[in-house]
Amino acid sequence: MTDQSNAFVQINEDDSAYVTTDKGTAYVSDEMNVVLEEVMREVVNSANYIQSLDPDISQVEAHSILVKVMSHFFAKLEDDTQAKTELLNLIQEFKANR
Repeated sequence: MTDQSNAFVQINEDDSAYVTTDKGTAYVSDEMNVVLEEVMREVVNSANYIQSLDPDISQVEAHSILVKVMSHFFAKLEDDTQAKTELLNLIQEFKANR
C-alpha cells in the first residue's frame, strides 16, 4: 500500500462527481459518493485524534501519520490471522446484507 497515485475529484453543482486518475475518468455513483463522504469524515476524525495526542503536529502531519498507520495496518494484517479473519467476517456480513 505504498504506491502513490494522483487523483482529481470533480464535484458538479448537481452533486454528481467524477474521479480522474492515471487510468482515466470515472463517474462516482450516488451510493459511492455517500460512502466517500463517510470515509472522509472518518479520515478527518482520525487525523484530529492523532493531532490531539500531540498538538504540536500540524493537520497535514496528522493526515500523513494516518496514511502511515493505515499502510502499516494492512501490512500487519497479513501476519495477524485473527484480525484478518475478523475482516473477512465483516466482509461476509456486508455481503449478506446487500
